[in-house]
Amino acid sequence: MLDNQVFFDAVEPPGGQSLGHDGDAAMAMGWDFELAAGERAVINFTVSTSPTSTPAFHLKQSDADGTNNVYLYSTIDISKSQAPVDADKDGYPAAEDCNDNDGAVNPGAAEVCDGIDNNCDQVIDAGCNCTNGAEQPCGTDVGECQRGTLTCVDGQWGACEGEVGPATEVCNGLDDNCDGTIDDNPVDAGGACTSGTGACEAEGTAVCNAGVLECNAVPGDPTQEVCDGLDNDCDGLVDNGDQSCLPDLMMKSVSKPPKQKKRGKKFTIKDRTRNIGETPSMSSKTCFYLSKNKRLDGRDKKLGCRKVPSLAPGEYSKMKTKVKIPKNTRPGKYYILACADSSKRVNESNEKNNCRVGSRKIKVMK
Repeated sequence: MLDNQVFFDAVEPPGGQSLGHDGDAAMAMGWDFELAAGERAVINFTVSTSPTSTPAFHLKQSDADGTNNVYLYSTIDISKSQAPVDADKDGYPAAEDCNDNDGAVNPGAAEVCDGIDNNCDQVIDAGCNCTNGAEQPCGTDVGECQRGTLTCVDGQWGACEGEVGPATEVCNGLDDNCDGTIDDNPVDAGGACTSGTGACEAEGTAVCNAGVLECNAVPGDPTQEVCDGLDNDCDGLVDNGDQSCLPDLMMKSVSKPPKQKKRGKKFTIKDRTRNIGETPSMSSKTCFYLSKNKRLDGRDKKLGCRKVPSLAPGEYSKMKTKVKIPKNTRPGKYYILACADSSKRVNESNEKNNCRVGSRKIKVMK
């Protein structure tokens, strides 16, 4: 193995001083290294400014004991050499830079999701799912749905914007839930429904027919109108609007009150309310009043009320009711006034026979 030394100087022989020995003053720089048989050493160096003379390389090889020295000499033309090219001034020479025309692209750059190999690792957009700013459709355009748009931000697809998604399917001739079928199992179908009016009314199920919700019930046939509280001929009028076919609640009787009572005290009244009309009456209320003039008006004092059930034609309801004289009643003599359907809830054929006056007055005392 030979011991090697390389010397670099700016002395140009002939006329100059060659490197003939170790202590040559012309030596500017040296490196020591060893080479085994078959090995090769490559030495690179950079000159920032051109020297005034032609630089030279000198190689001295010595054997193990240092007695047999071999000196080799060579020159290079610095004037024809160039410094490494870095066109984009990013600190990376063209030999290392995969795009020396773009300062943002070099081995030290961070990879950006832009469709470019920014860090020169021969992999474009490593770790990115998409290129920033890229767009692609999302969702579906089946039925009433409309596609939206996905936009790439920081290498990842964002949310679907502008999409019109599936809705609840209803009977309207449209594919609301975007499954490719119009009006399939709409939520507003299948419920109970009726068709027809009056006595002709029939129950059925709501079905969707060509985008229109219909009732599959088949109405009954109309019959001749009779006075029974029903719309027999199915024209929308009960008993054809005949007043004589209505119920008629009448106060048939009211008991005598006590001769006198103090304010705030209670007593009992018996009455009998009857339906003298042609049709049944709905439930109602009979009320009792203190009256000065035998007519029900705003000046009368209400004593109390009782419930009257639904009455068939000719049926009556009688009951004892405990009432109380209001404490703010002025002392004096009053009629007892009993009135059927006091709240006017029942539509009657005659509204003038609802009230009846007791057979004698009651004296109200302090």
